[in-house]
Amino acid sequence: MPATFGLITGQRCRPANECPSNGTQQLPTVEVPAEGLDLPGVPALTTEKREEFLKALRKSLDVFVNRMRINIFLEQLQDQTMQLREAREALDALRNEHAEQRRREEEEAQRLRQFQMMQKVEALRQQKQVPPFLS
Repeated sequence: MPATFGLITGQRCRPANECPSNGTQQLPTVEVPAEGLDLPGVPALTTEKREEFLKALRKSLDVFVNRMRINIFLEQLQDQTMQLREAREALDALRNEHAEQRRREEEEAQRLRQFQMMQKVEALRQQKQVPPFLS
């Protein structure tokens, strides 16, 4: 005896009128023979056509799988590129920070040299103002 299916609910029922309606519209059922799908008006697939269909299906699946692999690979490359970009930005920030620190240290060293030079000049002026007979 062929099985019948309720098309809206998708539940398998014995007779079509025993399917639970759950408020859904009951559509006509389709009988599916146990040996295969032979629909009226649709020619049966020969072994050659079936093989051709399966070959095309395999090819489509291979294309799909290859695209998925490529997408995964490209996403990984994008992640690596982002990591490199972030690392470069961090390195640039460290370089800028180091350059700023060196500039401040050089400014401080310059101020210290100027201060020491002013002290020497002041000491020389003090020496010059001392009368020669006291020295």
